Amino acid sequence: MTRFSLSDSIAFDDWQFEQQESLRRRFIRSLRYVVDHYTEQREWETALGYARRWLAVDDLDEHAYRVLMKLYAKTD
Repeated sequence: MTRFSLSDSIAFDDWQFEQQESLRRRFIRSLRYVVDHYTEQREWETALGYARRWLAVDDLDEHAYRVLMKLYAKTD
């Protein structure tokens, strides 16, 4: 839906934005779940890859940075 819009339809633009944000939040929640799962399994490298993806999607999430730093410490 990127770059798609209906001319003179603010309601559609608002709906589209809300849908994108909802999907983005769900994706981030899923990434957090996967990172937690691989961390519990002590699969540090796999968890690290997903944590990097998490930060690529949400680079302002301080929790993601903390998780990433802990995973880097585990892989040394």
